[in-house]
Amino acid sequence: APSYKEAYVEGMRKLRAEHSIEVIATGDMDLVGTMQRNWIEECGEEAGISAYLPLWQAERGACLRRLLAEGFVVVFSCVKS
Repeated sequence: APSYKEAYVEGMRKLRAEHSIEVIATGDMDLVGTMQRNWIEECGEEAGISAYLPLWQAERGACLRRLLAEGFVVVFSCVKS
């Protein structure tokens, strides 16, 4: 069976082939855990898809304040300590 990463890259390749996807945008803000670089960017390189990371290294407090001011409900899915 393929590894999680292999399956993810294959899924990205299918998106590129079936839907002409060239770029994937994510809300990633920083590296997680022991990562050396952004995982989506790394997988995308293998699949031939670019990663767009508009929030990369953004000031978190300012982003949160803006979301709350605009009425968004915020749910944290990953917190880096």
